[in-house]
Amino acid sequence: HVLNYKDGGVYTVLIEHRLGSCLIQASANFEENRLNDVRAKFVFLSLNGLARHNESYKDAYYRNVVEAVKPSYIIPIHYDDFTLSLDTPTVALPGFETEMNWLLSKIEQHKTTTITPKLIWLDIWDSLVVGGKMDE
Repeated sequence: HVLNYKDGGVYTVLIEHRLGSCLIQASANFEENRLNDVRAKFVFLSLNGLARHNESYKDAYYRNVVEAVKPSYIIPIHYDDFTLSLDTPTVALPGFETEMNWLLSKIEQHKTTTITPKLIWLDIWDSLVVGGKMDE
């Protein structure tokens, strides 16, 4: 069961392919400056737990993941209840609205910088793309 999985570290996965790369930031933890030399077109950004942190922590999280990696697209992940069966509708965890509002405001602030990431909302079970070309 998912609640039996204990973690205390930070795991970030970078997948590189000739069609593009993606970075999966699976938790709202981060290591300062760890991703400064990493680039990815897509960032799968964990939102779970951000509502519990103060603005300083959230700003550092965004800076050390999104601003460091400079993605074209951000895909929110880990905002749902992992304890539910996959055949039930997705249910957002408490704090999701706060976390999404924070992310949207950071993207809006980011528009003045050299890259403006776009937010993509995926229901992976309904719209899985295999072998397709992503728009630029």
